[in-house]
Amino acid sequence: MILEIVTFKNRDALTRATEYEGARHSAQHWLKNPELIAKHFMRDGIHGGAVYIWPSIEAAKRAHDDTWRQSVIERTGGNEPEIRYLELMMSADPKAGTVKEYAAAGS
Repeated sequence: MILEIVTFKNRDALTRATEYEGARHSAQHWLKNPELIAKHFMRDGIHGGAVYIWPSIEAAKRAHDDTWRQSVIERTGGNEPEIRYLELMMSADPKAGTVKEYAAAGS
C-alpha cells in the first residue's frame, strides 16, 4: 500500500468555507476512482492538501497526472503541488481493536 501526501500553498485569503466547498465538490470526483482506497482532506489556513491511500505508486500517478497538476496550479494561483509517497506498512484501528499489516510495496 502507498500513502501519498499532497500539499500546496493556497491562494491568499482563502476562507475555510470556500476551501470546504471545494473539497466537498472534489470528493464527489474522487468517489468515482476505483483505485482510490481513501482520501483525507487537510488544511492549515495557508496550505491545503490531502492524504491518499493507493494500492500502488502507479495508481497514484495515474490519478495525479499533468492535467490534475495544472488544475491545482490554476486553483491555487500558480502554486505547484508537492507530492510525497511513503510505503504504508501497518494501520491500527483503536475503535475496531484491529491492526492491519500490508505487504511490502511491489511484492
